[in-house]
Parts: sequence; structure tokens; C-alpha cells
Amino acid sequence: MKKKKKETVTIILLLLLLCFFIYYVGLRPWIIAGNTVNDVSKYDKYIRLYKETSPKWHHFPDSVPEQSVKAIFCQQTGFLQGSDILSLRLQLPKNHILNIKKSLDSSSRIRLDNHNNIHLDHTYPPDNFPNIKDGFKIGHLEKIPHDFVIYLYETGMQKLGNHGFLAFTAISLDKDEVLYY
Repeated sequence: MKKKKKETVTIILLLLLLCFFIYYVGLRPWIIAGNTVNDVSKYDKYIRLYKETSPKWHHFPDSVPEQSVKAIFCQQTGFLQGSDILSLRLQLPKNHILNIKKSLDSSSRIRLDNHNNIHLDHTYPPDNFPNIKDGFKIGHLEKIPHDFVIYLYETGMQKLGNHGFLAFTAISLDKDEVLYY
């Protein structure tokens, strides 16, 4: 009887160790990356990590363009069932914005000129985006302004509660800005 109990305890411990190993290996890129970042100088590192783990992030540029007049970056690793947040807002010279728009117009992406019927409340890092040290609150991100034209890449609109994924590029010709989300 003692031998059987000892074998059962050993099996349970091995299963727990296996679960921990799978959990650790699965989350390793995010453990390395950290929880919340809004430092533009770290954008290249984070986008590389994201692109290595999933094709969902391939619409983001590999680096912040040198021509950027303004760049605001926000990254937060999702927790439990929540999606990761990755947002890059760039102000670029007009000719760069027009080239991006031309490329997006010729792509097969869904274009939304009117985005009243899509949930975009927490997608836009504002000019006064806080320097986050003690944690991130989704309330720091604002609703995308109406002068942006949105080009959807991927959406799980029926599930956007806490399981969905939304990916898009948005352009404002009025502000000469592009937003990658």
C-alpha cells in the first residue's frame, strides 16, 4: 500500500513539473520582454519578439522610421485571457504617409472610412501618454479619432470582449499620422 501511495505522489509531482515546464516555455518570450513598455527606443526589440511568435504582428514596421517627426509606442503583455496590446503611432512627412496610404489602398485589406460601428475605444496613444513605471491602465489609451481611415488586417469582432484580436493600420491625412495596432 505504501509503495502505491509513493508512486501516486511521484506521478502527481512529475505532472506538476511538466505543467510548469510547458507554462514556462510557452511564456518565455513574454517573461523576457517584460510586462509594460512605452519606451520608443525599445520598439525594435519588442516587435522582433512579437513577429517571431506570431504572424499577427507582421503589419507593423520592423523599426521606427528615421523620418518620424513623432513616435509614441505602447506594449502590454496580455494577462490570462486578455489580448496583448501593441500600438505604434507615428507622425511622418506627407510623402511617406501618402506612400503608405497608396500601398494600403492597393492591398486586400478592409478599408473603413466610418468606424462608428467598430470597437476602437482603447487603441490610440495620446500626445500626453504617461511614462509608465508602476503599471499600465488601458484607460491611458484613447478612442481613435474620426479623421483616421482604418485598414483592417485581422479581427475577431464577435469575440472582442476578452478573447478577440484586432489588428489594423490607420492613417490620418489631416495629422500626417499612421497608427499600427
